[in-house]
Amino acid sequence: MKSKKAFSLIELAIVILVVGILIAGIFQGRDLVSKMRLQTARSLTKSSPVNSIKDLTLWLETTSVNSFDLAIDASDSNSNSVGTWYDISPYSIKYNSTAPATTNKPKLTNNAIKGLPALLFDGTNDILNNTTLFTATNISAFVVATNDDVNGYRRIISGYVDQCYYLGLSNGSNQFTAFYGNITAWVNLNATFSGSAPMSKIPKVYSATMSGSTSSGYINGTSVGTSTQSPGKTPCLAGYSVGSFASSITSQPWKGYIAEIILINRAVTTEERRSIENYLGQKWGIQINN
Repeated sequence: MKSKKAFSLIELAIVILVVGILIAGIFQGRDLVSKMRLQTARSLTKSSPVNSIKDLTLWLETTSVNSFDLAIDASDSNSNSVGTWYDISPYSIKYNSTAPATTNKPKLTNNAIKGLPALLFDGTNDILNNTTLFTATNISAFVVATNDDVNGYRRIISGYVDQCYYLGLSNGSNQFTAFYGNITAWVNLNATFSGSAPMSKIPKVYSATMSGSTSSGYINGTSVGTSTQSPGKTPCLAGYSVGSFASSITSQPWKGYIAEIILINRAVTTEERRSIENYLGQKWGIQINN
């Protein structure tokens, strides 16, 4: 009986060892998949049409080794506060954005969108600012983001000075909207893109082009509205803010993930818009319909 008992204990030890090895293999496999996704995203970023597009003025994204001071670990499930989001545009002049205080730092969260990292803005007082970026009278903007089912005016990106430009949520309808003004008033308002589905926790590619008095919006490559307003836009000379409104941080804060922002100082062509949307869709696992 003693030998049988000893054999059972040995057998049990072997089973435990095998199970432990299998579990370790599963976690290592997950880590490998996460690292492969991150590496693929970085490769897509480096080969994307954004690198060569004319008049690119700002490019913020969350997978590059040059985007943050901290290292991105695809296998790390923790979130880390980010004080500076670095512009990765290929030009020598960079327009990085910085949190004005420790309490305003968003968190870099790994495995946030389709297995890739993104910045989480808390919907209270997270914001990143830049005070030097020049934005022309005509611009194009591309954003990958999620919204945690909040409503009211909420800003993904806007001019550092109010009434310059604004991309985010409209008031009361939870839908994508874009404004453009002359710094003293909103003179070109692309009223809520009423044809769009509400912004939600599902990641989407949001695009807007503003040319002359015409503004057009797109979600995942599909047109959701065009608005023509009276002319009166002026260049925005005083930078930009990500995640809220610079002069009143708690009034229109974004709640959700922001993964990529691209600003171009002109209205892009249809072909250019589609190529950028396709790049963003492929990278972030979002189906584009263009």
